[in-house]
Amino acid sequence: MEITPTKLPELSRSEALRIFGSIDKDNVLLYVEIRNNCCVSHRQEVILEDAISIWPMQLHTRTFDEVRKSAILGNVKDCLEAGLRTWSGCGTKMASKGAMDWWEYIIDASKKPGMNVSRRVYVRALACLANAHWEQYHCRGLGQIDRIYMAGLLANACISYGFIPPVVMGIANEIGKHLSTETIAGVDYSRFDKLTHLRDVVFKEEKQDSLQDIMANRCAAPGCGVESSEKTTLLRCAGKCPMEVKPAYCCKDCQRSHWKEHRTICKAAVQHANNPNILERASQRDINEGTNE
Repeated sequence: MEITPTKLPELSRSEALRIFGSIDKDNVLLYVEIRNNCCVSHRQEVILEDAISIWPMQLHTRTFDEVRKSAILGNVKDCLEAGLRTWSGCGTKMASKGAMDWWEYIIDASKKPGMNVSRRVYVRALACLANAHWEQYHCRGLGQIDRIYMAGLLANACISYGFIPPVVMGIANEIGKHLSTETIAGVDYSRFDKLTHLRDVVFKEEKQDSLQDIMANRCAAPGCGVESSEKTTLLRCAGKCPMEVKPAYCCKDCQRSHWKEHRTICKAAVQHANNPNILERASQRDINEGTNE
């Protein structure tokens, strides 16, 4: 299966100003492009016109300084957002190293006790870092074998957690082609053998899943895209909703964000229909132990 990361269409200056205001259109298009390539599952069909009109609204809702201050205080969602804006130069100077610092902070924070790093944010930081190393490899030429490997290592980790955005699919396919030719003389390619998830996703045959399989193996929160995998066990809703439409979640944040949509189905099947906290109360122990936030 081969997917090429998206390149967004060019807009006229007047059209860009109408949509994006005073922010330079090229920077905003870079912002939309990296969001589309790194923060959305390859399974999710993205209409480019919608992406161009919706995602840049975040740039107008909060300034970069507001995002940065929140990120400095430890808000990992805003660390991800600060990296996206720094990478694309939206509201701040464009700096790939500065963007990578924000995303690397998320990876480091996930290893510290007491830090609330959701799976949803963590995997997107992995994808953004994989994209950054891959872009640097393309800028600096084929001799950058370490960049190729680092991009592959991060993409491999992303897949192991059940999140496969377009950039990860693109890296997997390109590395597969690169290794088949082994074009750099004198380079030991054996270390790439450990990237088993990367290899498996390239050669895996797509199958048509049933609705029940989809509900059980993909996080139900809109836009999440995380699937069950070696390192990600999704937790099913503990309510009495029918099994064929019983949702699963990768973390508590996703569970909460989907409750407003799911509550109608779930509450209809619960004896005490007026209890809006059925998800949180019914399986709190499982949620706490299984989300690994």
